[in-house]
Parts: sequence; C-alpha cells; structure tokens
Amino acid sequence: MNLNFTKNPLIFFLFISVIFASCQPSRQLSFQPIKVDTENRGGKKIGVKSQAGIKVAVSHEFSTNEYLVFRVAIQNKGDETILIDPDNFYYIPKGENRNFRTSNYIKTVSNSEALKGVEYAFYKEHKRHKSASAVGIGLGILAFAADIAANEMGANSSQIFNKRFAREAVFGGIAILSEVNEAKHEKALWEIEQSRSVLDFEPMNIQSLMPGEQVEGKIIFPYLEDSDFLLMYFPFGADIINIDFALHN
Repeated sequence: MNLNFTKNPLIFFLFISVIFASCQPSRQLSFQPIKVDTENRGGKKIGVKSQAGIKVAVSHEFSTNEYLVFRVAIQNKGDETILIDPDNFYYIPKGENRNFRTSNYIKTVSNSEALKGVEYAFYKEHKRHKSASAVGIGLGILAFAADIAANEMGANSSQIFNKRFAREAVFGGIAILSEVNEAKHEKALWEIEQSRSVLDFEPMNIQSLMPGEQVEGKIIFPYLEDSDFLLMYFPFGADIINIDFALHN
C-alpha cells in the first residue's frame, strides 16, 4: 500500500480521524428517582421516603464529567436525636450494558477531593491538546516532505494536477483538523471551568439532628461510567433508607 499522503489523502484522513477520536463531546447526565414517592421543586423531581421516624428527600442537582451532585433534605420526625454523617452515604451502580461488581459501593467525596479531580482533568486536557498539536505539525512536515520527493521524481501534466489536488486536500485537512483541535480544547477548558464553579460549595457536614429538626445540603458522588441506575443508601445508625435513581435520557 502506498502511504504517500499526497497520493492517498484518504489514508491521511483515516489516520488523523483516529488521532482525534478521543475528543468526544461530554455527556450531560440527569438522574431521576424511581419506585418512591416524588415531589417537584423548581422543575426537579425529588425522591421522598420516610422510615423509622426519619424523612429523606433527595434530588439530582447537576453533574460534571466525573461527579454527581445531589441535594439531600433530612427531617427527624422521631423522638430521639440522630446522627447525620454524609461520609456514610453511598450508592451501588447498576448498568444495562455493564455488569458491576456487587462490592462497588460508591461513597461520597469531599469538596476538596472533587476539585482535585477537576484540576487533574485540566492537566490531562492540556497534555492531550499539546500531543494533538504536535501530531498535526508532524503530519504536516511529513506531507510536505513527501510532496517535495514526489515533485523531484517528475510527472506528466495529469499527474501534476492530481498531486496538486491531493496536496491541497491534505494541507487543507491539516488546517481544518487544527481548528477542530483548538475548538475542542476551548470547549474542554470551558467545561472544566464550569465543573470548578459547580463544585465550589460546602457539602453537608456531619451533625446531630434533634427531634423536629431538619437539615438540607449537597453531597458529591463520583460517577462510574455506564451507570444507568443508582441504588442510593442513607444509613442512620441501625436504620438505612434506600432511594433509587435512574438515568433520564
């Protein structure tokens, strides 16, 4: 097979498409409660469940590429003080196209830990952008060198026309893919900045809840890819309240 880019521009485009295949648009996730009573607030569906004198209301607020943020309201309707410890909240992922281990207990993470993940995503994106730019420059140099070599070999008028057409296609393709890379880079940085602002809040803290009191706050969960269902659990001493969520397309 002839790998000269100026003679086979199709090979060039197939190759470069593989290089940029990893630059996919992010997926916006939305989870809604299922199999429980629900309420609506501000266009969001809230899952509500009462058990052993404790009422829990949960809604999915927003997500980033790596994290899910839920708003949780807890009301003590019993006669005894209860301990609220968000570090003990967790979910078990279920997927339609992926079998998760039953030991996959995904616990909440702190605000600082989530922001560290955002900073790492920032680092990875800059590294990806730099590598993709270097690949584009390298391919341009190779195509230019191949074009010079082909010209030195001599050709008739028809071959010259075909080479010029192929050369313009290749170099035009490199320019377009460079613009695509820059656009993807800008979009990725914008999404990372959005994630940083979204996660910049103080999550719910450990606290005691007296009878009749209510507390509300946000919690952060890492997101496991291909999780279509989240079996969410809220332990309060010996009592555990379960509210399930399903991915809403």
